[in-house]
Amino acid sequence: MMKKSVSCLAGILAGLLLLGGCTGESPVETEPAETTAAVTEKEIPSIFGAEMLSTSEIDALKKDKERVPTGDERAVMYFNGTELACHSNRRVFYATVPQPERKGRWPQGVLTGAEGYRVVLDKGMVPEDPTKMIERGNTLMVYLFGETDYVVAELIMTYLPVITIDIDYGELGSSLRDATFTMHDSASTNKNMRYAQSRAQVKLRGGSSASLVKKSIRVDLKDENGENRDMSFFGMRNDDDWILTAMFSDESKIRDMTGWQLWREMNSKYPDVKGSCAPETTYVEVILNGKYQGLYMFLEKFDAKTMELELENGDTLFKATSWEVPDSAGLKRQPARSLMYMAMEKKWPGIETKIEGTWDDIAEYIRVAYETDGTGFVDGIADIASIENQLDYWIFNNVTMAGDNTFKNAYYAVKDGLVYTLPWDLDISFGLNWNGDPATNYLYRETNCITRTYDFQVGRRLLKYYDGAADYVKERWAELKEAGIVSAEGIIENAEMYWNLIHASGAIARECERWPTVSYDDDLTYFKNIIKQRIDWLDDYIEDLE
Repeated sequence: MMKKSVSCLAGILAGLLLLGGCTGESPVETEPAETTAAVTEKEIPSIFGAEMLSTSEIDALKKDKERVPTGDERAVMYFNGTELACHSNRRVFYATVPQPERKGRWPQGVLTGAEGYRVVLDKGMVPEDPTKMIERGNTLMVYLFGETDYVVAELIMTYLPVITIDIDYGELGSSLRDATFTMHDSASTNKNMRYAQSRAQVKLRGGSSASLVKKSIRVDLKDENGENRDMSFFGMRNDDDWILTAMFSDESKIRDMTGWQLWREMNSKYPDVKGSCAPETTYVEVILNGKYQGLYMFLEKFDAKTMELELENGDTLFKATSWEVPDSAGLKRQPARSLMYMAMEKKWPGIETKIEGTWDDIAEYIRVAYETDGTGFVDGIADIASIENQLDYWIFNNVTMAGDNTFKNAYYAVKDGLVYTLPWDLDISFGLNWNGDPATNYLYRETNCITRTYDFQVGRRLLKYYDGAADYVKERWAELKEAGIVSAEGIIENAEMYWNLIHASGAIARECERWPTVSYDDDLTYFKNIIKQRIDWLDDYIEDLE
């Protein structure tokens, strides 16, 4: 049995149906597809506690009643007592439902409307196989009958939480804008975690990815007075800063999640560092300004909390924002208040802490790692960096083939005087590479990635010069392989877990509908072949290390 770390998605993925590709069968704003109808004379049991009536009986109820117009606030639905997310027209609603243990079974729960409204389903339009209906993203027609009026709505069921962001004025942009942030998770077993709402400020995030049509989003939660507000979602930490990553360039939508799961599993060995040196992540679906925006990865911001950095210990946090390695002398000259020098950005501490922090440790790390000869490197590296972390990062970087993370897109956390290197932005991984072409969303399949090393320089120099480094990597590799963490089977199992979830929930069908000009992977064949060949090659390469 393969060793697994706890993740935010554990326990909800068993038995999901593998469904690939962009089928084009799941319109979001139109009437339910006729292919889902199953007219039958047999008695149909109640679904979600609704009344099951025939079309003629429903037509009789409509008589002499006013149909509630589009956008009217009388159109509201609840699942298990939790208000459902909806489009701005208040016609299409999203219910996060528990995934049944067996295919073909209806999810369990109770659907209700506003007080005084009856929930009615047309039993002639209820599909025989709800599993396929959910996978395809098809909708279920729902009627809400009041005393003098009625609502006609469409219900989308998903196994993923739904987040709505409503900006007060205008659209999402490069500057922070006031908004209302709402989390809907009506399937949660914890009643207190099914619904949460807060004031917020939101903006675009990302570098080149910000130019793509589907945007990643930064969320800063606020209270009514505009002060930072900490909240916890999906079992994650309590915080005010959150990120919604669009995953637009990855046609499979599983690379970021699979990479983070691998890093969490690898880093569970550090008992003195909070968690796993990695943010927690989960899939969500997002509605922005009343319009469906697609499938996102919701994750914690990488910051001082991630590794429990302490001001009194002189801890600091930096991020490399480009490939230009800064000179150590320039870094050392930086005043404490400085937040950027060349490619190195100081992320913490900063203005909010009123303690400005020092550049001395990161300057010394760069000096030893990039500016010394072999003797100078060996003499200095153990005094400024965690040797085990640097070698683990080399392993991680080479397993994931993360060519965009060998210097750039890495965090450098100084904790108790030692530098830890940590990854960020893992979409360019597992056989994908950057080509700079927005027409291909910047990424392409690089099949020659299997038989080369990825040059995280500190790891490479440790293996070349540092006594015991090769032995550590060999022993660590054997340990991780035995635990199933860096085995091809273990990595593929995680990837399939995420793939099955986003397809079975209908999220990929809706993503295809929302962004129809983008291509999507039909299966995981390429991912599986690449990782199998890569692990075989690394087995031989690591065995031959001297």
